[in-house]
Amino acid sequence: LELAIQDSSGVVVRELEADRTAGMHRLRWDLRRDSKDGAGRRRAGAGTFTAVLRRGESELRKSFQVVESADH
Repeated sequence: LELAIQDSSGVVVRELEADRTAGMHRLRWDLRRDSKDGAGRRRAGAGTFTAVLRRGESELRKSFQVVESADH
C-alpha cells in the first residue's frame, strides 16, 4: 500500500508506504516535501494537493486543500 501526495501540477511531493501486514493502517503526511537535493524536508505550503492511494493495480485519488494557519 503506497500513498503519493501530488501538488497541483501533478508532481509527487511526498511518498509514504504502509505496513504490508493484514488489517487497518493509517498514514500521516507531515505537510513536508521529499528532498531531491539532500537539503532536508521543506514545508509544502498552501495549495491544492491530491492523495493517490495505490495497492497493486488499484488506485484511489482524492484532492484536498492545505491552507496557511493564522497562527503562523
